[in-house]
Amino acid sequence: ANAFLDERQPNPDLFDTLLSCMYVLEGGTDPEITARYFELQILSILGYDPRFDACLRCGRPNGHEKIGFSPSVGGIVCNDCGISPTDSIWVPAAIVSYVDALRRTEPHKLKNLTFPRGARRDLTQLLKWHIRYRLEHDLRSVDFIDTIAAFDERTRRQDDS
Repeated sequence: ANAFLDERQPNPDLFDTLLSCMYVLEGGTDPEITARYFELQILSILGYDPRFDACLRCGRPNGHEKIGFSPSVGGIVCNDCGISPTDSIWVPAAIVSYVDALRRTEPHKLKNLTFPRGARRDLTQLLKWHIRYRLEHDLRSVDFIDTIAAFDERTRRQDDS
């Protein structure tokens, strides 16, 4: 939240969203899903909401298996529009359904969402890329969450052994 606002700049909507996310985290909701929810919400509140409903060049709805997400364009671009922007990240088109689920879900219902590992990775990558483009630097919280996720993965592997 600090990275998106100037010091002492009030934003009640962002504050309410942050507070809601902290409450759901305290209740045991998956931190990774909560972080993606918060990122999408903050981007929407501040007018940087990425578009996933249609190609931003031609306006056609997505009909492909993979979509190109471009932070510089602000959303998806299709293969039919020629050369995609150099900053495009190609991900399965199914990512759109996960973004829609996060956008529609109320914070207290986040605990009911589950995403496959690949979708989590893709969503994390494209939101990180989009935020980096808008802010012109990475968020420190992303590194923190990545560290926690790596620790959880190592712990899970050790438990499986």
